[in-house]
Amino acid sequence: MPSNAPNSSGLQRLIAQLAPLLIVCAVVFALPVLLNNDFLLNKVARYLVLGILTISLGLSWGFGGILNLGQAMSFGLGSYAMAMALKLKTVPVHTGASGLPDFMVWNNVAHLPWFWEPFRSLSFAIAAGLIVPALVAAALGWFMFRGRVTGVYVSIITLATMVVINLVIIDQQSYTGGFNGITDLAQLEIFGVAFDAYGRATYYLVAGCVLLSLLVAFAFTKSKAGLIVQAIRDHESRVRYFGYDVALYQIFVFALSAAIAGLAGMLYTVVMEFASPTFLGVQLSLSVWFGAPSAAGKAWSGRSSAPCWWRACRARCRNPRPSSKPGRW
Repeated sequence: MPSNAPNSSGLQRLIAQLAPLLIVCAVVFALPVLLNNDFLLNKVARYLVLGILTISLGLSWGFGGILNLGQAMSFGLGSYAMAMALKLKTVPVHTGASGLPDFMVWNNVAHLPWFWEPFRSLSFAIAAGLIVPALVAAALGWFMFRGRVTGVYVSIITLATMVVINLVIIDQQSYTGGFNGITDLAQLEIFGVAFDAYGRATYYLVAGCVLLSLLVAFAFTKSKAGLIVQAIRDHESRVRYFGYDVALYQIFVFALSAAIAGLAGMLYTVVMEFASPTFLGVQLSLSVWFGAPSAAGKAWSGRSSAPCWWRACRARCRNPRPSSKPGRW
């Protein structure tokens, strides 16, 4: 019996830590029963997606101590990955004679560009929405953390990188839709299930991803790697003296954060039914940063809900009486 006591207490402590997250997720999953309004359900789904984006920021900043002001970069890359796949599946009225996206036809593009071809596969698009943001973040992190760049300089570099990618997307109108983004998308369909932006299936997809993101973040923070990242945040030089590769751990948490943000971006395209350069904009990136609490980063459910309430309050102030019909504002 005495030997089992530590394991029992550890399990009880784990359950006590997970209980608030599971309760919040249970409430989120129960909302469709209470909200018999497709418009409001879609709006809540948007806030939940922004909650996933804030979880990613909480992981890199609140837990890892890496203030990334360009978090919307990963969000936007994930958004465009999903939009490219759904655009290629849209009805012929929104494409050219050879199946080209409409904005390519308007810009006299004769053939589908090579980097669009793999997005005919939805599986590739989903993988790209996770892997591409993670790889971009890992490459950027390699230059920053191997060069021991810290503090405000990390914030400036990430913000500048996001602005550069945003400008490239706007400039390459023939391939990205420019300022207009990628619109008139087909519905996401997985295993025969169609995810209408205003349907319950989409809401539950988003809610499931919220739960998954919370569990992934929670598991990482409780792992050995998470403990080392926390130690790096508190005293980087001391961890380096113990022989740990500080840059490697920082790159990993930076890339993991970007992958979660990419997931949020893909979901946002499904919910909003378009992708736009504003998804990689400074305003969105700073809004999420402003909505995230500046605490140490232990209450993941609190971090997730913060931007939701922030955006909800702003939307309520701008539109005090939302219509109950989808598509009307």
